[in-house]
Amino acid sequence: MAQRHSSSLNGRVIAIHLPEDRNCTRPTKHGKCSCRVRTGGELLEGEITCQLALSTDSIVDVWFEGISRTWIPDSKNYMEPIVKEDKFLQQVESIELQAHSEDAWLAWPDIRTISFKFNIPELLPVATNASALDAKLQELRPTMAMGRLHHHGPYGEPYMQPLIMYRLSASVRRKGQMPPCQRVTISRLISIMPTTNRPPPMYIDTLQPEYKLHAISKLRKHFYSHCKGSFELVAEEPRPLNTQDCNARSSTCIYLRVLFRPDEHVSHTAVEPYNWSFTVRTRLQRRIFYTTKSMTHEPTIGDAKSKPELAFRTEVLQSEEREYTELTWRNDHVSPNGTITGADNKKYPWVVMIPVVLTADRNLLPSFLGATAALRYSVLLNVRIARPWLSHATLEVPVQVFAMSQGSSQSTVLSINHFANWASFGNGQEFEEDDSDEPLSPPPDYRR
Repeated sequence: MAQRHSSSLNGRVIAIHLPEDRNCTRPTKHGKCSCRVRTGGELLEGEITCQLALSTDSIVDVWFEGISRTWIPDSKNYMEPIVKEDKFLQQVESIELQAHSEDAWLAWPDIRTISFKFNIPELLPVATNASALDAKLQELRPTMAMGRLHHHGPYGEPYMQPLIMYRLSASVRRKGQMPPCQRVTISRLISIMPTTNRPPPMYIDTLQPEYKLHAISKLRKHFYSHCKGSFELVAEEPRPLNTQDCNARSSTCIYLRVLFRPDEHVSHTAVEPYNWSFTVRTRLQRRIFYTTKSMTHEPTIGDAKSKPELAFRTEVLQSEEREYTELTWRNDHVSPNGTITGADNKKYPWVVMIPVVLTADRNLLPSFLGATAALRYSVLLNVRIARPWLSHATLEVPVQVFAMSQGSSQSTVLSINHFANWASFGNGQEFEEDDSDEPLSPPPDYRR
C-alpha cells in the first residue's frame, strides 16, 4: 500500500480518451471505442487524464508508435524461437505542466486533462542514406494479427506471424527526470488501414517466376483416347481489387485467352469448338511472408526455402465456380468480315477470349511490403472443358489488393469500419492499468 501511495505522489496517467469514445455504440468494458479505423493523412488527437506529482513541475510523455513483431521456430532450440521487433514509426510529444502555486497538500490530488495530437503519416520516415530502398517499404502498413501467437520476454509481449499494431502510450515524470525507456503506465491500440490515391503498379514483371500465366493441355474424348488437339491458355494480371469501391463486393476481371489447335491427323470438321462449354474455378489465395531479419526487396518462395530466417504461409480465402457457354470462337484463316485469308485452316488456331470475373469481400487487407512482413494475393484458375471433350489446366495469376481513398477522410473512415471487426489485436480490449503494455489475448479469427 505504501508503494502504491508513493507511485501516486510521483504522478501517473489515469486514462487516454479519443473523440469516438463519446458516441460509440459498442464500447469496451472500460467505456472506450475500438471500432474506429484510421488511415494515413489523418489527425490523431485526444485527451489524457493524469495525476501530477506533488510540489514539482511534471512532464507528460505521449508516444504514437507503429510496431511489427514476428517469430520463427528455432531448429536448434524449440523452447526459444527467434523473434524480431521492428518499430517502424515513432512520434513523441512531451507536454510540460506546472504545479499549483498554492499549498500542494491542499491541492492534492492534482488531476489534469491535457490534449495531444499526432499526424498519421502516409509515408514512413526512412534514413537519409536509404535512397536506394524499395519504395514499398516506405508505405504505411495495415494493422494485422495473423498466424500463431507466442509470448516472449520478461513481460510476455505478444509476437505473431506477423503482428503489426499501432499504439498510443503515455506516462508522467517529474521535470528533470529522464523519460521511461521501456514500460509505460497506459497503452491503447489504434487500428489503421492505409489508403492510396492511385492504383498500385502491377508486379508481374518482378515476380513472374512465382506464377503460372501460360499452360498447354491435350484434348481427348476420354482418358485413353487419342489426342484430338491441344489447348493453350494465356492469362494476364488483372486490374487491382479496390476494397473501397461502391459495390457490395470488390471485383476485377481476368482475361483468359484460349487457343485450340486441332491435331494434324484429325479432320478440321471433326473437332469444332462452337458448342463447347468451359468450367472455370477461381480460388483467391493470400501469401504471407514474415522474417526475423529486415527485408530490402520483395521476398520470393525461393528465398523462403533457402533462408532460415524467412518463412511464408499460403491460405485459400474463397472459391468460386462459373460455367461459360456460347462463346464466340474465331479461326484466323477467316477475317472478321468473312474474307478467307488462308487456304488451309489447320494452320490457324481457334481463338476465344473468356472474361473471368473475380469477386471478393471488402474486408481484405491491402497488399504490402514491410521490413518484417509482406502480403501478396494470387488467383488459381482451374479451367476444364465441361463437354463433350476432356481437357483441363491450372494457372496462377497475381492480383493486387488496395484501398483507394474516396475524398474526405471522414467518408473513408466510415467506409472501412468493417475492417475494425478483426484488425484490432486483442478483440478491442483496453489496458488502462498501471504497468500494462500490450494485450496478451489471441486475436479474432479472420472473417471470410
